[in-house]
Amino acid sequence: MAVRALAAPVLSPRSKVQLPTGPSSSATPLLDMENAEKQKWAKRLKAIVDRAGDHAGHNREPDAGGILSAEERDRLRLLVFTSGAPATMANHIRRFEKFELWAQTMQLAFYPITDDLILKYAMELDTRECGPTVVPSLRTALKLKALEKKIFTERGKPLKEAIAFPIELVQAMEQFVVNPAHAAPARVFLWWVLCMIFASLRFDDAIHVKPHEIEVLPEGLFGISWQTKTERKRRGTKFMVPDIAFSKAAWFKVGLDLFNLQFPLVERDFWVPELDTKEQWRATPPDYARSLQWLHHLVW
Repeated sequence: MAVRALAAPVLSPRSKVQLPTGPSSSATPLLDMENAEKQKWAKRLKAIVDRAGDHAGHNREPDAGGILSAEERDRLRLLVFTSGAPATMANHIRRFEKFELWAQTMQLAFYPITDDLILKYAMELDTRECGPTVVPSLRTALKLKALEKKIFTERGKPLKEAIAFPIELVQAMEQFVVNPAHAAPARVFLWWVLCMIFASLRFDDAIHVKPHEIEVLPEGLFGISWQTKTERKRRGTKFMVPDIAFSKAAWFKVGLDLFNLQFPLVERDFWVPELDTKEQWRATPPDYARSLQWLHHLVW
């Protein structure tokens, strides 16, 4: 059964129903979507703070009382509630809410949170045979302080290194891009993935690129990721996609021409939209899970 499952073809993601939307003059749809997502999770974080009451400490007066007005303090609280990437906020808030719900189910006092309560919950998770990242994720969500010096000295080193794409896989994607038998949107999608690989960009970094700011020179493609995982002040992180190939296929130029034909003079704050089917796009930025499924479906 396991071998049969591995050998089965990877299905393409299902086409999503396009919801009717009114005309929008926004030139930053990705930023607008992320801000709306932040507001949603900020409300849930605010609800946690309200349930915690005085234990949260958010209502404490500043040391230099009287300098900040009530309105200014509210603005600062909103900044705190909305700081961080939407996906990071969602992950930590969900972890905390599950912890809180478990305490209610066990009829245990949740506030103030004690070390014993955290350890009891961690042991409960362990008895459920949870995945190896669940307890570390809980620890991160609770912002536990490290007790060993080694953690502080080693924290600057990467915890893991991404597995490199096999050269044979990259060559297969290059051949796909130049093959006119495939639909143009699917070819542009794999061209974008190749740009991501050759520029060493994360998936999220490759989304946060304004196509009208891309510059093409003889050496390759030059662009700016206006927001990355490590740089979120929107100063921009420059990157370059060299015009090289592991195969003899001219994937870079062919894909670039297809991209310009698919999106002439487009102005938005994300590089390519989400692939809905092999033949058409959606109007929204790409989703990681669907993009990964598309990659498997198109190449394997």
